[in-house]
Amino acid sequence: MSEQSNLLDYENRERELAKVMFTYTSKISRLEFTPTCSYMRYDGVFYIGNKRCVFEIKVRDFPRLTYDEYILEVKKLKNLTHHYNNGYQVFYINIFKEDFDMYSAILFNLSRRIKNGFESDIIKKEMNEATFKNKYNKTEKDVIMISYDSTIDSLLPNFIYKENKPKKQNPNYSSEKLFDDDWIG
Repeated sequence: MSEQSNLLDYENRERELAKVMFTYTSKISRLEFTPTCSYMRYDGVFYIGNKRCVFEIKVRDFPRLTYDEYILEVKKLKNLTHHYNNGYQVFYINIFKEDFDMYSAILFNLSRRIKNGFESDIIKKEMNEATFKNKYNKTEKDVIMISYDSTIDSLLPNFIYKENKPKKQNPNYSSEKLFDDDWIG
């Protein structure tokens, strides 16, 4: 399989999972992704009212509770901070594989963190050079560790993704509270 084909498959999986995740709220009026295989500074945009929210997605092939902290590349943080400084809300979305077709997600509200003087120690970590290419080619990257904060971040505990046919794990569960009026401020 070619590198371009691998990237396309990887991006399509991320996008399909994000589309399913965003079906859990009616507050999102529009969802757009950057062109595939474009190496943009972010993965997409969603709108809540007239607020434009720029996001980066990372799909993790492990359950959410495996770790207390999650990796965010400094390069990605700088790119998202650039959008925040230009007046956009910014989010880092981690989607976790909980089981065969069960996923969960954390929407890290980087806007709130930046607004509140977000600081974290930069560490060097050996990571995949590009996961879509190969999980075994490692390179050293500057990263920070980020933890879920229930006062500013959003959590979607369970959703099913199977054969591009989204189904809600619990039809009575709503993430509307996760998108309350002051959540994106």
